[in-house]
Amino acid sequence: MGPAGSGSLARALRAALLAAFLLAPASGGQVMAAESAESGTHEWSLEHQGRTRTYRIYVPKGYEPAKALPLVIAMHGGTGTAKGMQKLAGNFDEIADREGFFVAYPDGYGRTWNDGRALDSFPAMKENVDDVDFIRTLIDTLHARLNVDVTRVYATGISNGGHMSHRLAAELSDRLAAVAPVAASMPANILKTASPAHPIGILMIFGTEDPLNWWKGGGAAGGTSPPVPDMIRWWARQNGCAEEPTVTRLPDAVDDGTHIRREDFSPCASGYDVALLAIEGGGHTWPGGWQYLPEERIGKTTRNLNANEAMWAFFKQYRREAQ
Repeated sequence: MGPAGSGSLARALRAALLAAFLLAPASGGQVMAAESAESGTHEWSLEHQGRTRTYRIYVPKGYEPAKALPLVIAMHGGTGTAKGMQKLAGNFDEIADREGFFVAYPDGYGRTWNDGRALDSFPAMKENVDDVDFIRTLIDTLHARLNVDVTRVYATGISNGGHMSHRLAAELSDRLAAVAPVAASMPANILKTASPAHPIGILMIFGTEDPLNWWKGGGAAGGTSPPVPDMIRWWARQNGCAEEPTVTRLPDAVDDGTHIRREDFSPCASGYDVALLAIEGGGHTWPGGWQYLPEERIGKTTRNLNANEAMWAFFKQYRREAQ
């Protein structure tokens, strides 16, 4: 299913049957009731492949266990933490309260994600941690505990977490409906064999003056990846989208030296759109979020775009096709 509300009654019935199946324990018996949790941030953990993995989960105001809600997974950059990502993103939790969805902020292994670049300086890569399966397990865990709507799960992340978002789109398209990588392209090691099993919504957000992950491809942290224009066109081909985008320049809200150019590669035969938000003059930052390091080190954080609002407006259009 592509845009929400565009599916047939048969698709809706299949989605309902899938949800009922996933709620049932493997051993049979009664469906497990979702856990009641107070609104706010909770620090939880799960066991995965011999490791204790930690994460923060934001439960929106008015949450009722009987009602399935969407889930947004937000992944920090290299050397970051779940707590830091929650701060960096700024008002994601407020949007979750307003719109009614969960936000999970997982911790990477050794503060890193195995995004596929094979860098020995990143513990998750050096130990070849299966972070794709970790995210799959996180979705299943939260579905059981909090009644996540498994047809409406989305992922985002910055830098190392953004690279990981691309990898998830390529390797976990059976569980995700859309992703929005920030300041990251797909690692070349993953792109070599990438063949998403299902179409998935793609919203790339990238600063043209990013000093760490470069618009022209590659980056100071190591590893190789294609230039941003090549990457977004690759995703457009995967989704059967238009060869050339419709370009829109968004009005400046403030005069901070940045400008927002949106490229939409629609229509897409798959029903899942591909779009790029190019932050002209923007750096290795989260648009509208926390300027976590000085501009001379990471570039500017634009105030002409709120990444969280843009992501949610994009995410909420899509549901994953029931398999």
